[in-house]
Amino acid sequence: MDYIIDIDHYWKNVEKWFNDIKINNNLFPDKYKKVTTEIKLNFRIKFLFFIKTIFNIDNINTLDKIILKNYDIDVIIKNLYKIDFFYYLEEDIEFKNIILYLSKFSFYFNDIKNKIIEILKPILDDENCEKLLNIDDDLTRFTPILALIIFLYFKKRDIKNVLEDFLKLNIVFIQFFIISYLILDNLMDKNDENDLNIQNNLIFFKWFMNIINNPDQEIIMDEEQSLIWQCITFKKFFLLFRNEYPYQDNIFIYDYMKIMVYTLNNIHKIQKNNNNNITEREVLEITFKKSYVTISFLAFILFKQLNYNFTKKDIKIISKISFFIQLFDDFIDINKDIEEKNISYFTLNLNDVEKIDSKIKKLISVFYLIMDEFNEENNNIYNFYHYIFKNILFGTVYLNSDKINNDLLNNFYEYSFFMPDILKYFDKNTYDIYSNNIFLNFIKKMIKNL
Repeated sequence: MDYIIDIDHYWKNVEKWFNDIKINNNLFPDKYKKVTTEIKLNFRIKFLFFIKTIFNIDNINTLDKIILKNYDIDVIIKNLYKIDFFYYLEEDIEFKNIILYLSKFSFYFNDIKNKIIEILKPILDDENCEKLLNIDDDLTRFTPILALIIFLYFKKRDIKNVLEDFLKLNIVFIQFFIISYLILDNLMDKNDENDLNIQNNLIFFKWFMNIINNPDQEIIMDEEQSLIWQCITFKKFFLLFRNEYPYQDNIFIYDYMKIMVYTLNNIHKIQKNNNNNITEREVLEITFKKSYVTISFLAFILFKQLNYNFTKKDIKIISKISFFIQLFDDFIDINKDIEEKNISYFTLNLNDVEKIDSKIKKLISVFYLIMDEFNEENNNIYNFYHYIFKNILFGTVYLNSDKINNDLLNNFYEYSFFMPDILKYFDKNTYDIYSNNIFLNFIKKMIKNL
């Protein structure tokens, strides 16, 4: 299994691959066409009516900005259940084709819904949930659920087999991974000036590292530790994990867990380093390693549970996917990383608009090269990945339009259904990840209503 933890080797391979990628000035492959003015105008009318319906707005002409925290979540959810999304997205042929394809697997929908609820509910019901998910952006820590399905698909290339495998999964390792990452990531990202919080974090981290270094030992909390919420929650989920994966039978898992934690801690120290001498190459290296150690750990346990061999070919695929996922996450988190003083690929040289434009184009080129390299013959799957990527990309570009050249921004508009006169209702204040856990509460209530 040593080949899995040869992180420097895989970084060198990915670095060369990344450096050799040529930026394509066409944002998207030729088969994806620009949206015509007629379609945009039809969509504009429907979308304005959609806003009016969802937010109970009497006169759309009086609306200035949509600020989510000013609206009642229960009312929004109630209105969403009344909406005929097909009507509003009638012009979106890509979306309609994806829905038609996915409907072929409707037999699994209810079981998948129940599986996801089974994974999330213990976390959302945890007494320390509000502290675990202290900002809405923390919900991205649930993306491993999607990553598991993607890995399984690239392994088997058969949707039915993938869904059946996903439904068979023991959920304990997914919950443990999410909880651990939530606690660690928040601990490392937070710029806390409260003396008590700083002291508690130090106590927790020392206690936590003792468990990581001695995973087979009895977990003991002294009086001080027993009052720290991170200790309480981590102990609960770690014991469930260790019961499912006994130490003596899974020594490699616990050894790799140690490598993962030490790697993430070292990366955290670099990311918090405000030394302007850090190079782009160094930033890309920590970008790769941060994602590789976490995703390969998750994939290894996934394959082990399903009795699949974890091959060097799998590692090469995961290396590229994990690198892309982290780059994309860093693009989405530009403003959050600025707020938390984290150095990333996109916050480095942030004032150089030409460089940011070039990095966005590079990110797009990386995505489509990965898709081409994996030789995805199922056009429906290819289109599904493209559609998800494109729409998250658009949303992030709009929210960071102040950092992007107008020429590139206008190029994005050409592929989008949204016109500037619709986007004027939304800005960074529409949804503030640091405000009131709006989306977290939305997710909780949606699950409750299912």
